[in-house]
Amino acid sequence: MRLKLLFAGMLCLLFVSCENEIDEVQKEPKVQTLNADVIVEGGVILHAELSNPAKISDHGFLISEDGITWNLTLFKLRLGKPAQAGAYRYELDNLIYPGKKYFYKAFIDTDQGLKYGAIKSFASQGSKDPIILKVDPEMAHLEDWISIHGKNLGVDPSFTNVLFGDIATFYWNVVSDTLIEALIPAKSWNTINYEDLYEYNTNTNTWKKLSNLPQGLNSRSKASAVVLGEYAYIFGGALDTGMTGLYRYEAAKDSWVILAQVPDAISSQTGFTLNNKIYCATGSPVGGGASPDVWIYDPLSNTWEMGATVGKIGRYRAFSFVINGQAYVGGGEGQGQGWNASFIKEFFKLKK
Repeated sequence: MRLKLLFAGMLCLLFVSCENEIDEVQKEPKVQTLNADVIVEGGVILHAELSNPAKISDHGFLISEDGITWNLTLFKLRLGKPAQAGAYRYELDNLIYPGKKYFYKAFIDTDQGLKYGAIKSFASQGSKDPIILKVDPEMAHLEDWISIHGKNLGVDPSFTNVLFGDIATFYWNVVSDTLIEALIPAKSWNTINYEDLYEYNTNTNTWKKLSNLPQGLNSRSKASAVVLGEYAYIFGGALDTGMTGLYRYEAAKDSWVILAQVPDAISSQTGFTLNNKIYCATGSPVGGGASPDVWIYDPLSNTWEMGATVGKIGRYRAFSFVINGQAYVGGGEGQGQGWNASFIKEFFKLKK
């Protein structure tokens, strides 16, 4: 009789344990990609569903032009931490072209990493045209700020450019889909691009001219330069917008080698080396805006992989340094453009 009771008790404990494990699995956050609604007048509404938002730090959509490449910042639509479980959506009304097929999938960022829904597609009818209804004030001077009121003006600075005639302004802020604040530029920007390279001799206190920079590297600013071992590396930067090139300089040969491109076109990023790898952190992606993303380059395999983001706020022009094998990143600008950008006071230590 005692054996029967003991066996029954063990079965009961086993059943409770299995039931708890099933409950834990059911509580894990999930995401499901739903069908999109294509708007005839232009744009598309993407739909998805998620569960257990308490364990999700970010959610949104990824869009690809070929269903294979998903790492372009331009099509990474982040919606932040979800407020509740269930359906969510994103209306994209620009940067999509009529008659073209696009692929998309929903994503969630959890404590166990990124999770994705199934890949779906839609045939675009094109983007909505921006409509300007009013400019305030109607009369203004060069270098004055003005307010542009209208429709379909966008909701992300990364997707927006403001021109006065043929001259683009470098300072603007997208307040909402109906309001943009912009600075009237005083003049066009005429930039001189330098391609020379010099070597400094500490013993003689002199400079020696070396071979010119290679094509692709000789017309950019806001790039990062780091030294790892006996080589120097330059990556990112911009001519008119973010760039992806990675170049290695071999001093013994006075020559350059082109390496694997940074997955995201980026400028105004910060760079450092740690544990024999190169880090490309934060920066300004294609078209402007700010990113918290971190990419890590392995010279042995000539490949990049994505690292943990620097906080949740996108930033560019940040600083970084390494002390005793520990990396630090902080400062920078974000949440706006140019003079209207906010300065960030956060300071982070890279988790080992």
